[in-house]
Amino acid sequence: PINSPQSLGTLNSIPTLGGAIGAVIGLIPGDAYAGKMQNPDLRSIESAFDPIYRASSDVYMLGIDIDVSDSLTLSSLTSFTQDEFFSFADYNRTTPVVPFNSTPLSPGGFFTDPQLGRSNLFRTFDISSTNSEQFTQELRLQSAFAGPINFNVGGIYLDFRTPGSDYFVFSNTLTAAAIAGFPAAGVYVDPTPLPSAGDGRNYFRSTGPYRLESKAAFGEFYWEPTDQLKFTAGLRYTDDKKTVTNFPVGLLTPGRGFDPRAIIPQVAQFKETTGRFGVDWQPELGFTDDTLLYAAYSRGYKAGGLNPPQSVGLAGVTATFAPEFVDSIEVGTKNTLLDGRLLLNLTAFHYDYQGYQISRIVSRTSINDNIDATIQGLEIESIWEPIDRLRFNTQIGLLRSEIADGVSLVDIFDKRQGRADFTYISGPLVGGGCLAPTAQVAAFVAATNTAAGAAAAPLLLTACAGSLRTGTTPATGNPLAPLGIFVDTRDGFLDDISGNELPNSPELTLAIGAEYTFSFGDWDLTPRADYSYQSESFTRIYNRDFDQLESITNLNLNVRLSNEDMGLVVEAYVRNATDETSITDAYLTDDSSGLFRNIFLTEPRTYGIAVQKSF
Repeated sequence: PINSPQSLGTLNSIPTLGGAIGAVIGLIPGDAYAGKMQNPDLRSIESAFDPIYRASSDVYMLGIDIDVSDSLTLSSLTSFTQDEFFSFADYNRTTPVVPFNSTPLSPGGFFTDPQLGRSNLFRTFDISSTNSEQFTQELRLQSAFAGPINFNVGGIYLDFRTPGSDYFVFSNTLTAAAIAGFPAAGVYVDPTPLPSAGDGRNYFRSTGPYRLESKAAFGEFYWEPTDQLKFTAGLRYTDDKKTVTNFPVGLLTPGRGFDPRAIIPQVAQFKETTGRFGVDWQPELGFTDDTLLYAAYSRGYKAGGLNPPQSVGLAGVTATFAPEFVDSIEVGTKNTLLDGRLLLNLTAFHYDYQGYQISRIVSRTSINDNIDATIQGLEIESIWEPIDRLRFNTQIGLLRSEIADGVSLVDIFDKRQGRADFTYISGPLVGGGCLAPTAQVAAFVAATNTAAGAAAAPLLLTACAGSLRTGTTPATGNPLAPLGIFVDTRDGFLDDISGNELPNSPELTLAIGAEYTFSFGDWDLTPRADYSYQSESFTRIYNRDFDQLESITNLNLNVRLSNEDMGLVVEAYVRNATDETSITDAYLTDDSSGLFRNIFLTEPRTYGIAVQKSF
């Protein structure tokens, strides 16, 4: 379980890509992290260097409103955004405890990596960098006629590009393997220090320019037959085109840089019409000051996309994942009561998702699946001022999410699904592990422990790639083929997730706040407290015990001093006043990285003073 002290254990480096190779070429005598536990302070990590995180964003916007007539307004909104991002981190966030062996590659137990430097310990670092540009142009024509009918029509164009996006993983064991000629000779080792030239095959590099071009035309029409009744109807036509240029990952393969013959352009286009219909009614009721009743139906759409080519065929992964659709029904009421001292709003909703998009990491890459699901809930919101200057606010949310019947996927955390007749084989060289019948694995291992079969032992490192998959006959190139010994592998057994909850969908959320304003002449002093609660939820669609997040509470305190005539506001605040450390989410790496989880935490206790002056 994610909140258990045992989750502070370190991964076993042997089944990981860098750890397996380090063991095969003799650099690491075993698990590089053997017996080590991580710091129980979740806000503390180990790193071989000071991590770097840099991000910048420039946004330019221009809005123009033109009164075409007394009742027609033409609006233009133009924006241009430039983003840059760079991070440099210790991939495993844990320092190994088992040093390198002394070998011809590592005299005295030290190996010098061109990018990572000299070390006697297993090192794995990653670099992520990207730059992107986005241009949008929206035009709208809106009416303000005196009659019962009005409209708002327009169009929008978006062009988003990431011409430069790179993700690197450097490991000194990978470089050592390239020098040693394992698993193949002729691998170019980049001699340049960080930032590297990028054409080495002694490290993992994923890159690929991406472009999204989206065009849409929309229109909404409003009909108010009476002062209390309003109907809204709208349509939107969207055309999304996504283009990705996939450069092949050349890690530990002969050659240098990218092979232009293996570059794969991918294009996917989605065209959909969506819309909504709603009605607002403001009846005159004797027990409220003001009431709005409303109901709406809408159909929403989120474009599909492209999965990386190297993942296609793994556990049902397809080249293109489908668009996501949602049919939404919402009904509610907004009320003012007690001569304006009480606001009470209630909303009930039901969302029916078709093709809900779920992301997961498989074979050292991120892919997307589509599932069907429903979400329904109730939200209550109130603001109550029982006496002058004393105010209470409350928000309550009830939520129920459910994955549709018949949805099954392979869970990389439990590929066997409890079946003892199959054995898990680690496959770090091919991006992930696989399963094989236990009897076949036992026969294979027994044979490789003999002198005659020792040459077949390295095949277990690539068994999941299919080099030993045979069906009924021994695989070509298998040294044990003359003995009729083979390993017939599969990616894993499907896990039926029908009825499970969607990730990050707590059944109960609660927020309450209170404030009181003291007046001292021209000055107002307002102390305020806000408390929030979120019930348990899951990080993954599989809803296992180790996916469950505990409930989260938070308390914020602040004091506000203001003088309206002077336009001056001074505020002192404490956020997360009780200094809770709560895990808000996590994502799971694949088995070639050791199936470790990266977690996300609430902000620690922070405090400060804010000053605002209006002129």
